[in-house]
Amino acid sequence: MRTIALSKISSLSGMLDRSEDRLYTMKKKSATCKSCDDVLYEIGTDRLEAETQRYKSKLWGWRIKKKILDGEELPNCSYDLDEIKRTVLISSLMPQKPTLTAPNREFYPCPLHNETKPSFVVYLKDNSFHCFGCKEHGDVIALHMKLEGLDFKSSIKSLSNNV
Repeated sequence: MRTIALSKISSLSGMLDRSEDRLYTMKKKSATCKSCDDVLYEIGTDRLEAETQRYKSKLWGWRIKKKILDGEELPNCSYDLDEIKRTVLISSLMPQKPTLTAPNREFYPCPLHNETKPSFVVYLKDNSFHCFGCKEHGDVIALHMKLEGLDFKSSIKSLSNNV
């Protein structure tokens, strides 16, 4: 089983490197206006970013399996994600008050991109959000990661201190 884990780690590392190289190349090919520095067009990198993220998570899983097989002790850091999602409200992360409210919904200007119109909707019933401007959506953890620029683990640690 250890050899399988090593071969998976090796192949996933190679796929991740190639995926990150392609992503970097595609982002570099985006055209910008010379006079105003506005992005004229941006090559769609969403699918490639998702693929890169999948490789990262698979690689992380195989590295954990290898550590277990090698008999290494894993750090004891367990967080109750359901409790975090249930107790930390998205509206508590928002930098301003809602501009509109409706039953089970609050509308804000999007904190993820410059906007003055309330296109960012917080669904109070399931504590999730969606922005109709930048098409971002998710739960309280995803929003905290995007607002603070943190990775998943750091975001969980930070939010668990608020619980």
